[in-house]
Amino acid sequence: MSSLRLFREGWRPIRLVNLPEYPTQIHHVKQREPMRSIAYFLCTVLVALPTLHWLVVSLLTLLKVQVPYNSLLSLLFSFGSLLPFTFAWAPPRALTMLLGYAMMFLVLRRIWLFVVKKERTPASFVGLQKALGYVGFWSLSLSVLVLILSIALSAGSGVPAGLLMMPAMFCVPWAFFITEVTSFTRKAAARATV
Repeated sequence: MSSLRLFREGWRPIRLVNLPEYPTQIHHVKQREPMRSIAYFLCTVLVALPTLHWLVVSLLTLLKVQVPYNSLLSLLFSFGSLLPFTFAWAPPRALTMLLGYAMMFLVLRRIWLFVVKKERTPASFVGLQKALGYVGFWSLSLSVLVLILSIALSAGSGVPAGLLMMPAMFCVPWAFFITEVTSFTRKAAARATV
């Protein structure tokens, strides 16, 4: 067939992709990002464990039960605070307690959304929160790897692993906190537009 004949008979170029006629008809398909889900799940677990531990210890102290101090748990549970232990002395005690109660509320809300509503990774885990979560994830992964290697090779004291974990101690709680707070504002904005 000649190109002139195709043109006269109403030849149209072949559409490789079936796109909608108007841009408003485009529906975004939710892409699965396993790294995103893993990073947020790790952030949630690392923040939820110390926060729930703090809640149990607080309830036990109200019942006059003494809870022993464990240094390994204190290192692992440093993810429950927005301020790392090295800076815990800086803000007023009331602010620290207020942030602790806010974190406890956000953790309980996330557990409820996870169990009851089956909401896994929130849509608000993007941008800065996602970057903080990724930095925390890789920092923690690298510090665990260094700790395992130093134990296996019987070389080192674990201090390098602790130093590698410092960015995670800062990034993980803030990634969780900012994600949960922005999920409130996104849901409120979605309700206002409906």
